Amino acid sequence: MTSTHNELFGRAADLLEPHLVIHGVTLPPLTASAREAIHQAQLLFSQVVVINPGNWAAFWLRGKSHERLGDHQAALDDFAKAYLLKPDQADVAREATIAAIRCSRFALAIQFALAASQAAPEDAGLLANLALAHLVGEDPHAARSFVQQALAADPQDATTLRLAVVIDEVLAGTRTCPTELRDLDA
Repeated sequence: MTSTHNELFGRAADLLEPHLVIHGVTLPPLTASAREAIHQAQLLFSQVVVINPGNWAAFWLRGKSHERLGDHQAALDDFAKAYLLKPDQADVAREATIAAIRCSRFALAIQFALAASQAAPEDAGLLANLALAHLVGEDPHAARSFVQQALAADPQDATTLRLAVVIDEVLAGTRTCPTELRDLDA
């Protein structure tokens, strides 16, 4: 790759890094300067993918920038591009799964979640995401099967335990099937 490509990628990554959404880490609300840094990173990543359209990491990171700004459709678009380039990278499929759920693209979410769990079959979190994708896709029986596999791999994970309760409530008829992530907390 060219030095221009590498320099643009490095600058973009440095701008975005303090604002990345990482599982389990609560970030403060975005300030105007943080939004500007993220927008600058997006512009640089856009230049990177013009130079190298095969740079899956640039698409993934640009997707993360859209995620941070709350533009879930743009995030899904970039995560899907990254997935096409790097389908064996579990984190790519993981992020694509969540973005697809946020965009109510449940069949696509299931596809990404299945790919992620196949790329890293020992990852309980990916199995839980597959269960979640099936649940919001209104297939609680499949969701129950996958959440049981996730709990077998990590019986103490609080998020998976909570998901199992929601699935059981749906199957028992005491709760409607959630169709959005925020419905899980209701």
